[in-house]
Amino acid sequence: MKTTLLTAGALLLAACNYTPREVTPPATFTAAEPIPPRPTDVGDPLAGVMWMLNYDVSQFDTVWRWLHDDVPPGAARARAIAAATLVAVAELDRTDVRAEGLAAFDEAIPNYPTDERLPLWRAYVVWLEARDSKDRARIDAAFAGIRAASTDYQAFTLFGVTLAAGGWEDAPRALLEEASAAFATIVTDTASLQHATDGLDLDRSRRLWDSPIAPYNIPAMQAMSADLELRLGNKDKATVGYYTALKANHAARWPWRAEVQRRMENVDATEQAFAARPATAYAFGSQGLGAMGMPANPSPDPRFKGRVGNGSCTVCHTHVSTFDTGETAANVGWVKVKVARPKEVPNLQGIGLLLPDGAMPVPGGFGIGPYVDVAGPRDFPLRDDLFDGTTVLPAEPGVYFVAAQATVDGKTWQGYLPREFGKQWFIEVKAGQMLDVTDSPIVMSKLPEP
Repeated sequence: MKTTLLTAGALLLAACNYTPREVTPPATFTAAEPIPPRPTDVGDPLAGVMWMLNYDVSQFDTVWRWLHDDVPPGAARARAIAAATLVAVAELDRTDVRAEGLAAFDEAIPNYPTDERLPLWRAYVVWLEARDSKDRARIDAAFAGIRAASTDYQAFTLFGVTLAAGGWEDAPRALLEEASAAFATIVTDTASLQHATDGLDLDRSRRLWDSPIAPYNIPAMQAMSADLELRLGNKDKATVGYYTALKANHAARWPWRAEVQRRMENVDATEQAFAARPATAYAFGSQGLGAMGMPANPSPDPRFKGRVGNGSCTVCHTHVSTFDTGETAANVGWVKVKVARPKEVPNLQGIGLLLPDGAMPVPGGFGIGPYVDVAGPRDFPLRDDLFDGTTVLPAEPGVYFVAAQATVDGKTWQGYLPREFGKQWFIEVKAGQMLDVTDSPIVMSKLPEP
């Protein structure tokens, strides 16, 4: 028996106490992405629209002509024209295509009954026109349309509520509170998809995080939520949101990072800028002439050389990075971890945390959701090999303890990077260096009921 215990202890030491592997970070972590060729497959015209949104919105007119001249009529073209219209109206202030776009939505929606994005996108285009009219009756009716389009797949569609409220500088307090509550429902609905094993729910769950179609989804969501909380006077919540936005996923290369930092460090002044009339700051993801979610500016931000419009859509979706704009890269390193999925939660989507030593530590970095390289394939939701529990945690140089957390059916699951006999394992993070500890997966345990 003694020999068996000694052997087991030796195996545990060997399995859990090893030196992290230093690996080469993905190219997207350290350099600007090359712009891939524009997709021209007329059988998949939506790919061309997504390329334009992701890489260079100045190519809108080129893509628009291609949709009309080369893509044959039908449901696929109607959906692509509808999506392009959303980008044109929300991101580029192009109202000249709105009428044709609304007609395209009306053609596409019946042909794609499971694409819950389409009714929401249409409602949002209608909302923008109503909001700019300043006709309160039209505004109320248009917002009702957004609510009606946000009853299914709320992990995605409720962003219509948050964006509409956030982008309206005269939004009444009740509407801002509704948008704040919508963010909470987005989180809850996302968590409900953790039991998905196949089909539409699994596909949807994989599109909600940072990905090739939305490289900055998580930092932008956190920053947009912070803006709402600040407009409601909840300065502490706003500060937490801005901080999380700065420390999560791909925020180190996010072109809005410096503005988030400025807002966090100047919360009182930012609150006053939101309250000024006319406003001198816009919410992230808002739409206003030339709005970058920054202090009011009547022209597009010159840093982006036309590849980004007013920031309404691109705040999440652009592949433009600080490496493109010539800004100083954030001083971070990364830890690549793997979270083992419990049998009860086949689609676990947790949060990785890098925690400094001490009581009640403030996380130095967050890996929120599964890691998929933003330069990965567009069909990433179909690639099971890309969803193996891996996440990547960024942090400034320092020594950190690696932990993970998830909420499933209202219950908290936690785990930490294992070391022999339950000891905490601290890892030194260095700038520009990626450490891989996926050989020692984090095992999650459900916390007992209080």
